Amino acid sequence: MIHQALGQQAVTGQVGAIHHNQESSIKRGDQMPRKPSHSQPAGFTLVELLVVIAVIGILMGLLLPAVQSAREAGRRNACENNLKQIGYGIINFEGKKNGLPGWRIDLPKNDSAITKGSWAIAILPMMERKDVYEACKTADGSGNGIPDSLVPPSVELPFYRCPSAPAAQGGSELAYAGNGGTTACSGSSQWSGDGVMFDAVGAVGVQPRTLSLDAISSADGTPTTLLIAERGGPAVTSLASWNDTMPVTSIQASGRLLDDYSTAPIFGLGATVPAGNIINNTTAFTLYPSSGHYGGAQVVFCDGHTRFLSENIAASVYAQIVTSDSSKDSVGAVWAPGLLNESDLN
Repeated sequence: MIHQALGQQAVTGQVGAIHHNQESSIKRGDQMPRKPSHSQPAGFTLVELLVVIAVIGILMGLLLPAVQSAREAGRRNACENNLKQIGYGIINFEGKKNGLPGWRIDLPKNDSAITKGSWAIAILPMMERKDVYEACKTADGSGNGIPDSLVPPSVELPFYRCPSAPAAQGGSELAYAGNGGTTACSGSSQWSGDGVMFDAVGAVGVQPRTLSLDAISSADGTPTTLLIAERGGPAVTSLASWNDTMPVTSIQASGRLLDDYSTAPIFGLGATVPAGNIINNTTAFTLYPSSGHYGGAQVVFCDGHTRFLSENIAASVYAQIVTSDSSKDSVGAVWAPGLLNESDLN
């Protein structure tokens, strides 16, 4: 019995030691080693990728119009600066010559070969390009402009180009036009109230004419009379050239020196009021201002201030700001110019 009791105590002691050792191992964290887990590789699912692409597309759609608008604003500012330069150049010319340049002029030469030019050549000394002006003076042209072989298109004059105008065909493009009115004649005289630039050469029995700013100021006023406007809208496939001018061979059946202003450096008033908008007109675009800027065209008035002219202005308003002297114009019955309010130009 004694021997059996001692054996049971020994067994009990061994079991207790085993339990004690197991509890100690658990407390120390000596657990059985685990099988390594296999985690999924990092990356996007197809759904996540499609969501990212969609978000990027939305952001691009929001940003692109803003970028395009900023670029157009820059082009419009550059165009406005060009017009300011041209306007001041013409005003300085008038101060020295006591008259605005004609849309067609005789370039002074020492020989008998008279070369015809335009206002764009006449004001070059005022635009700090007297070198080009002198080259034009010495060129024996055909009588209707300066040949490209003498003053080539590679002679670029950036102030005559609008960044939003049609793509350049060379360096001699002219994206701006002078206010030539109607070019209408009465006998041997050009109508003095139509526009501000006249034929300063004279032809086919018609006397040359120029106009002073004082005359405009005492009539309809320089702040409300157009001087220069853009003429380079989407419908214009090619621009007039600053080194050319339109020849005049006879008075047209309409009584005008010109019916077509396509290569003449002027805009004005047609014999009839065209359908649709006057500004940015898509059919009679050679006669009227146009631009690559949305909603209208930029202009400079005879006092030198510039503004953006809405394409929605009424025909009568447009006729009034083209006319320099309403009491001596030839278009009243057709265009019916009237008194202006500032809001009429918006």
